Amino acid sequence: MRRTLDQWVNCDPATMATMSQAAIMYAFRDAKCDIKELHDLVKRFCNAIADEHTKLLFLKREAENIIGATKDMQQHGENVANFMDKKYPNLY
Repeated sequence: MRRTLDQWVNCDPATMATMSQAAIMYAFRDAKCDIKELHDLVKRFCNAIADEHTKLLFLKREAENIIGATKDMQQHGENVANFMDKKYPNLY
């Protein structure tokens, strides 16, 4: 950053407008550079959030698949138990 947050917050545009052309030019130059830097930072954060969102969606789908497989296995186990009870009623 060319200027600190305090410098930008505490600057008075009306006062800056009465400064020399060079001072105004440097203020615009600094603003342009700082805006670009902030834009790039926000873009990086947005990309990082999107990446994490994608990872979370993948993990959610994996969890749903595991839950589905567990239910399928439970149903299969019940089917086997019912079969065994019918085929061998006195087994247990």
